Amino acid sequence: MQFAHREGSRPLPTYVIRRGLGVGGFGEVYLAESNAGKKVALKLVQRNLEIELRGAKNCLNIKHPNLLSLYDICEDESGNAWLSMEYVEGSNLRQVLQNHKSGMHLSEVHRWITGLIDGVKHLHDSGIIHRDLKPENIFDERGNIKVGDYGLSTVIRPSGTRQTEGVGTVHYMAPEVGRGEYGPSVDIYAMGIILYELLTGDVPFDGETKNEIMLKHLTADPNLDSLPAALRMIVSRCLLKDPDGRYQDLNQLKADLNLACTDQESSEILDAELVERTPSENCVTTNSLDAVTFAGPESQLSLTRSPTGNHSSHSNLKFLVVVFLMIGMLIHPFVFIPLACLLLMAYAPVLVLQRLRGPLGFNSGANEEAQPKNRIYHAGSKRWRLEVRASLANRTVLQRSRDWLLSAAFAVPFAGAVSLIVTAVLNGDQSFRLGDHASMVWSAAMAGLASIGLIAVAQKWEVEEEYDFSRRFVLAGFGAVLGTIAFFLHQYLLLGTELSEIRDVAATDIPTWIYSKQSPTLFAYCSHFSLLFFFVRWCRLADPLRGRRVSVWLILVPVIAEWCVQQVFPIVQPAGMVFSGCLTVVLQIASPRITALQREHLLTLNQSHAIGAVH
Repeated sequence: MQFAHREGSRPLPTYVIRRGLGVGGFGEVYLAESNAGKKVALKLVQRNLEIELRGAKNCLNIKHPNLLSLYDICEDESGNAWLSMEYVEGSNLRQVLQNHKSGMHLSEVHRWITGLIDGVKHLHDSGIIHRDLKPENIFDERGNIKVGDYGLSTVIRPSGTRQTEGVGTVHYMAPEVGRGEYGPSVDIYAMGIILYELLTGDVPFDGETKNEIMLKHLTADPNLDSLPAALRMIVSRCLLKDPDGRYQDLNQLKADLNLACTDQESSEILDAELVERTPSENCVTTNSLDAVTFAGPESQLSLTRSPTGNHSSHSNLKFLVVVFLMIGMLIHPFVFIPLACLLLMAYAPVLVLQRLRGPLGFNSGANEEAQPKNRIYHAGSKRWRLEVRASLANRTVLQRSRDWLLSAAFAVPFAGAVSLIVTAVLNGDQSFRLGDHASMVWSAAMAGLASIGLIAVAQKWEVEEEYDFSRRFVLAGFGAVLGTIAFFLHQYLLLGTELSEIRDVAATDIPTWIYSKQSPTLFAYCSHFSLLFFFVRWCRLADPLRGRRVSVWLILVPVIAEWCVQQVFPIVQPAGMVFSGCLTVVLQIASPRITALQREHLLTLNQSHAIGAVH
């Protein structure tokens, strides 16, 4: 391949050419290095100068992790135009497809397409249509997918606007392009072609001439028989001849793709998440997801049924063990907290084995030939959870507000009741008078306030399955605000603080900026609550898809975390530990949850119904 510039040449004063990378439809691309040592890709524009520069200018200031960055447009001494852009060391999708003649693995398909969707969505949100999506313009840089080559990009114009030139690559060109019509839907069509090619290794429309291929785009229907069943409908919708019938929202396309890939992988790999079941009147398709209502505080006793049939006895035993440990930790924390840690460590292998073996009572060795044609997913499986979370995103503000108000109305009095009971137990044989226990009022008030805020935050995050690490910092900020309130409430109630109740150390061992004048400082309270809320995943306790209304083992985790944070930033005790345990119980009982009966009604009858339900 002959290039116009050799290695070591300097067509631009600030760059030296290292080697040629390739020749495209509009010019040559080189690997270059700036005077400071930064590697860039330099594109010498040799053809269609006006179109290329116009497209580059449209995207010059657009930045996104899934988009190739354009740095500058330069001109050499001869008047030639150069584009300076981000250099990607990895392969492009065309090079990868050469090693997958029969299509790629579904997980790789999902990775490439979701990266493509995220990049193109940012372009569309910025008012730009790419118009030349094809495997040659999609790159993989150390696992991160990037979309590049904006030479044909254009701004989104009003509906009905026509353009005279027909641009794009014919194998990925939407039917309306021949009529001079360009909208975001042309990129959706190209994505459908690319998705088909990733799955099969070939494009859906091919021929000996460009006119023959374009005619097939206009008149022929793609043959989708070779595609996985879960993905046929997505490809079919992307390739509709009518642009108005295609996806209008890339978020919807991504959601459908996530569900379809999860469904397909589950049918091939995660057979342990499938259960034999005969369809009955109690099972409906996921079309009923939009009508789901959640069990609020008024139905807090509705627990998920256990497949073993003896859930009640195990739960009662766990509850008694946890109550015993909590009371012991409040009275003698340095003895009972290590004991609780040992029990959790001993119980961890049991949980791991249960995860590996699947639900208890599941017969993994069942005869496959005896399985019915219609197989239904377990409520609680990843496939089921993704579908329900997609439905949660469609709830109205009124529905969310109603659920939050019901939960808040229940959380406050319940926090007071729990704090009252715990304080009475700790009081023992001494006379118990409500007015003498300001720490109980402090614990109840803080638990009620924290639960109201956490339920609101959990509602914002209930539509996402993954627990992003950045959420911990959000909760840490929430904890800092809560710590400020706790400090001033401490001052208002005139809580007494004995050092022996805080830590088993001398007063001189605690810096004055943490513990001053026989009381924790504002800094101590803010830091204490911030750390506590950073390390404990509180919002999981308020997740509407949690398996049980109340998990007794989860009560231990925040209490132990409270004791650990106490060793660094001490506050008034045992009120702090009462607050932590009380908040754990209140969150689980007060927050909405899908009951066992609702889970039964949200099972999917078959794979095709599951995919069709999102539209």
